[in-house]
Amino acid sequence: MIGSRRNRHRMEILNNGKGSALENAAPSVSIIVPVYNVASELKCCLDSIRSQSCTAFEVVLVNDGSTDESGLICDAFQQENEGICKVIHQKNGGLSQARNVGIDAASGQYYFFLDSDDYVHPRAIEYLLSLIREDSPDIIEFDYCLVDSQDYRRWSDPFGATVERWGKEECLCRLLGSNGSRPMAWCRLYNADLFSELRFPVGRLHEDEFTTPYLCENANSYLRSHAVLYAYYQREGSIVHEPFSRGRLDGLEAFTARFDYFHKAYNGKYDALIANSWIICCKNILHDGFGILTRSDAEWIEETSARVVRGFLAGEKKKLKIRKRARSLLSIPYIKKQLVAIRRKHD
Repeated sequence: MIGSRRNRHRMEILNNGKGSALENAAPSVSIIVPVYNVASELKCCLDSIRSQSCTAFEVVLVNDGSTDESGLICDAFQQENEGICKVIHQKNGGLSQARNVGIDAASGQYYFFLDSDDYVHPRAIEYLLSLIREDSPDIIEFDYCLVDSQDYRRWSDPFGATVERWGKEECLCRLLGSNGSRPMAWCRLYNADLFSELRFPVGRLHEDEFTTPYLCENANSYLRSHAVLYAYYQREGSIVHEPFSRGRLDGLEAFTARFDYFHKAYNGKYDALIANSWIICCKNILHDGFGILTRSDAEWIEETSARVVRGFLAGEKKKLKIRKRARSLLSIPYIKKQLVAIRRKHD
């Protein structure tokens, strides 16, 4: 439990910039945590925040209409950490809305998104602030580990990790082609200015697919660290373990919007990279959701696939790994076959 003296010290850092040399030189971080019905996992998440070696951060907990004891746990954490923790209670609005509310309430110069059933390296904030002090990047991407237990403690020293500096083209090629970069919001630290005109899409699944590429495009500097700072807890009942629903089409729509935007903005430079992701996503949706998708779904997919597949075949594929190219080429006839089958099923 953090004592009141340490809490006052944290507030001095956040408000006046006082503290150690590192904390005085680097901006503060807002750790934004959306919370919904995770009472059994939330303690581990909050303990990982409580255990941070650096004090230059605040915590914004957004209780998104939890019906279990999650809200009470948030309030208790705030009372224990008075001055550096904000708790917001709201009606259930979903992950995107909770993150957006957290952004609006945050006062740090950088944002760190932490899902409430996950947890972080005890030196995560200290390490990230050290990178900011050296390079002042707009985004720092870091590694994560998949865990099925909340007792993971085999952390390595992040300060020995390799760090790469990516230009905008390298960053977009990696992210849009899924070549060494993933879209999840929680595997990056963001300059708060990147969210001046951008928010997560409320009511959508795959919310990160609608936001991360545009945040990365707007970043003037980008660091990629291979330090493992985040533990992604795969629990039963989480979104990724839910059975197929038509909400999966949100992911395909995100890829479609991305294809159209970057095609226009960069004259087709990234067409093949984005189209590859669209094709693989489409194939999986048609396979998993064959019995649920409607005729209108099939018609929309067929209309969209015409330009996306054309972009894949005509686009520059040098940045796309050979196995990814092959997978897409093999998926195209499968997509056509499934679309025909869905239409026939509804005739």
